[in-house]
Formats: sequence, C-alpha cells, structure tokens
Amino acid sequence: MALAFSSPSAASLRILARMPFPPFSFFDILTYIDTMRRIFSPKYFSSVVKQQTGHTASHWIQHYLVIQLKQALTYEPETSIQAIADRFGFSEQASFAHYFKKHTGVTPSEYREGK
Repeated sequence: MALAFSSPSAASLRILARMPFPPFSFFDILTYIDTMRRIFSPKYFSSVVKQQTGHTASHWIQHYLVIQLKQALTYEPETSIQAIADRFGFSEQASFAHYFKKHTGVTPSEYREGK
C-alpha cells in the first residue's frame, strides 16, 4: 500500500516530526530511515535531513550509533566488547574498536575503564 502525500516535503516534515526527541535508540533511527527510504529516494531523503537539521543523514546515524555504543559500554559492564560489537553489526572487534576510536578519541576498553 503506497502512502499518498500532498508533497514530498510535507510528508518528510510529518515523518520527521513524529521522531521521538533524543535520546532514542539506534534501532528507532534505522526504522525511520527504512520508512523514509521506502517513500523517498536516498538523495531526496538526505537533502531534506540536511535542510531541516543542518547535518547529513550519515552524521545523525553515526551520532546516535556512538551514543548507543557508549551506553552499552557504560551500562552493560558484564557484556564483553566482542558481544557489543556483534550486536551492533561489526564483523570484528578490531573494526568496532577502530570505528569507536575514530568517533570518540578512545578505544572501547579505554572508554569503559574511564567510566
């Protein structure tokens, strides 16, 4: 069943307006992105996000992924770093550590020890 909107811009704003205010989960964001992807082209979706927020969709995905990773490392001390990496779709712990350090300046172990 296709959704009908008066204009793509109006539809985008209505969908974005329904997004819960931060903090929301990384999985909520993926659900909204999947919904938007089904309605709009990736190029159009990215342009609307950039226009409305001043940041790219990629920025927001990475931003909220890092928040979720930090929360997992902080509030799940009994969960191994490998298990967290697996849960968030990283193929190897090394790629998870590289991604996390690139976005936070510290490794997952260093972050966990500092909390």
